[in-house]
Amino acid sequence: MRTLLVVVLGVAASCGSNGPVDPIWSSSVSQLVLHSLGVNSMLPHPTVECLTESSEFMLVVADPSLSAWSCTAGPSPPFPTMYATASRTLSEAELDALVPTLEALRVAEQDCRGRRPAIVTLTVTTPSSTVEYLDARFCQQNDDRPKIEGQALDALGKALRQLAFPQP
Repeated sequence: MRTLLVVVLGVAASCGSNGPVDPIWSSSVSQLVLHSLGVNSMLPHPTVECLTESSEFMLVVADPSLSAWSCTAGPSPPFPTMYATASRTLSEAELDALVPTLEALRVAEQDCRGRRPAIVTLTVTTPSSTVEYLDARFCQQNDDRPKIEGQALDALGKALRQLAFPQP
């Protein structure tokens, strides 16, 4: 029998300069939602559905299923706005291949050294609660959401995008 791993709440902050230490992924998560909202990234031809480059991926672990939507600029002039949706069941092998990326998710301290072109959040649901994490690279004062290591979020976004919208 396969053990399903799921996301667990990371509540404590990371330890000073030692970097991110608290894992997010474990066996009690039922769902996670990765949301990216472009900041200063207006599309050349915005639509009602797509004002900025943005995307959302929802992974339901028990099924396992993945649903997604994405707003991007087309690959060539005049760069039309492209709105895409996807919904599919993941195979056991696909979910197993995603696990190392999920295990890399860690709670982190805020890091305002660089500018983040998007607001990226990860919402993690367990039977007892729902917590929204914010990319540690996005700096906003008075935002008390727990932060999550940004490179791990990028890797998760890339992996989920490939599963939802496979490229030949």
